Amino acid sequence: MIASIEAAIIKRLRQGMGQLVTGVHSYGGELDDEGLYQVVQQMPAVWVTFGGIPKTEPSNTARGKYKAEGRFVVMCAARSYRSEAASRTGGPSRWEIGSYDLIYAIRRLLTRQDLGLPCDYLQPGAVRTLFNGRLEHNEAMSVFACEFDTHWYEEPLPNGAWPQTPDSPQHPDQLFVDYSGALSPPDPDLTGVRLKVHSPPEQPDPAVEAEVSLK
Repeated sequence: MIASIEAAIIKRLRQGMGQLVTGVHSYGGELDDEGLYQVVQQMPAVWVTFGGIPKTEPSNTARGKYKAEGRFVVMCAARSYRSEAASRTGGPSRWEIGSYDLIYAIRRLLTRQDLGLPCDYLQPGAVRTLFNGRLEHNEAMSVFACEFDTHWYEEPLPNGAWPQTPDSPQHPDQLFVDYSGALSPPDPDLTGVRLKVHSPPEQPDPAVEAEVSLK
């Protein structure tokens, strides 16, 4: 689910932001000190990463399942040769895009979207400043992180059981098959049903008894 949500966020932002940015990517440390100058030349740009699961609790509606609350972070960065303020607010040129415009576009495109996945709508959260100032080459840069929260449901294994071989290779449990993890045998087929009707209910002997074969 985590990878699917991150990929769907990236896809929607790529389609929706168009030429506002040079690209939308999964974050891989591009904003760390090493190699930062090369990244600056590609701004304005956006990166998406998973921010963790702050909370998991038993579900009140889906019996036997857990509600996992996940957080995703969308980082946006813009630069300007003129000033720190211009890196945030943009400039007179159509292509001098500020980070405030990127924040608006990101929240506009993602808020209350479920991305076609079995998760709750993305809820906008905090917007935090990651960097706001000048670099050694006298370029001004501003970087902000936009947080979005969602939740999905996770079904635990029965106590002592292992995952079963899934019917589809696209199922998340295929991971255990691919990497030789322990697996439980498939559940036996339902071959029949035995019915006993007690009337009144406290009567020990059934009033009606039947057996249905499904073979």
